[in-house]
Amino acid sequence: ASPYSFNWADVPVGSFSLTAKATDNKGSVTVSGVVNIFVKGKESDEDPVEAIIPEVIILSPFNSQEFDPDTNVDLTIMFLSSEEAVKKVEYYSGSQLIGSSSISPFGLKWQNPTSGKHIITAKAIGEGSDKFKVSPPVIITIKEKNQTIFQIIDPIKDAEFMTGDKITIKVEIPEISNPINRVDFFNGNKKIGSSTTAPYDYRWDNAGEGDHTLVAQLIYIDGTKKLSTPIPIKVLKKKHAIVKLVVPDNITEVQSGENIDLNVELVEFENEVKIVEYIVESKKLGESEENPYGFQWKNIPEGDHRIVARAIDVKGKSYYSEPVIFSVVKDIANPQLDYVIGPNPTTEHLNVIFTNLDGIYDFEFRVVSMNGEVEKTVKVNSEESTITIDVSDLMTGVYVLHLTSNGNQLTSKKFIKN
Repeated sequence: ASPYSFNWADVPVGSFSLTAKATDNKGSVTVSGVVNIFVKGKESDEDPVEAIIPEVIILSPFNSQEFDPDTNVDLTIMFLSSEEAVKKVEYYSGSQLIGSSSISPFGLKWQNPTSGKHIITAKAIGEGSDKFKVSPPVIITIKEKNQTIFQIIDPIKDAEFMTGDKITIKVEIPEISNPINRVDFFNGNKKIGSSTTAPYDYRWDNAGEGDHTLVAQLIYIDGTKKLSTPIPIKVLKKKHAIVKLVVPDNITEVQSGENIDLNVELVEFENEVKIVEYIVESKKLGESEENPYGFQWKNIPEGDHRIVARAIDVKGKSYYSEPVIFSVVKDIANPQLDYVIGPNPTTEHLNVIFTNLDGIYDFEFRVVSMNGEVEKTVKVNSEESTITIDVSDLMTGVYVLHLTSNGNQLTSKKFIKN
């Protein structure tokens, strides 16, 4: 009946671990925690009983446990029998005393243990220094602190840049109390600059084309120096926009009064081209705002002409072609034949119709694409006023028909192939 007490009589001498088991009306069982007791024999003048130091084990930390740096470690123990005879518990790392506790339950907080492995033991001590028991050892590890090294963190290894780029070099500084004087920066063995203020970054302007090796040197006020690991980088030649003036068949000599189709080839442009101008002797001959930016120069006057193409991008920047020189001569020996072409546009055939043919002529027809490639050549000896050329095998696009009659260059004409 409640309070459910029990009188244990005639208890023998020795150590005992006591538990209580409670069973409710539904049969559920609950067991109490363990209580350790020690029963001594009756003392007499003739036969005194010596106090016994109990066996001791370390509860925490447990074996092979790891701790982060700057962590305090709680040391706790458990006795396997009565602690009545224990007056003090000392804790050791190897043979080095960590600390002690004289108050039950004899725990200790180990403040800031050093990094590395530690073999921990607990020593339970009785009335005399010769009365003690030592626990089995527990091995723990205190992790090393992450020591920041001096290094270049940007750019990374094998980074690539273009000539003209501004290269920012960033470093990581060790967390130590030594005051910093400056950080010097090198390309190989050649110094390229210094920084004297945190975060000690440096911007390298105008790095030359080729392979480079970046090195940083940290210099403290006391003269101590630290050198970073070398970082290889590459600086590549920057692509430059190029304007090429394209003339069909690379013609540089024509007869006065002729027309000639001028085109451009635009290479490595970063921005969209807004307009292309064609300039003769510093005077604008004409312009085009639509790709492929072609222009027909009509009725070319006699003489030598220096022509240049200028491409202007959407940001207003101008790029010029190399000049092309045309020599224009007057045709006196042979009259100029007049002709028309059609249908235009066409899909299958192109008719060449002469309006003033007066004999037998040797004709050479050349069909040239807008990039200056000769796509088709047809030679005909005829006195017929109409000559038909098969263009069905040409790709869709704009072409120029060049016509030579008895060795004389006639006016070129443009047509569209659908």
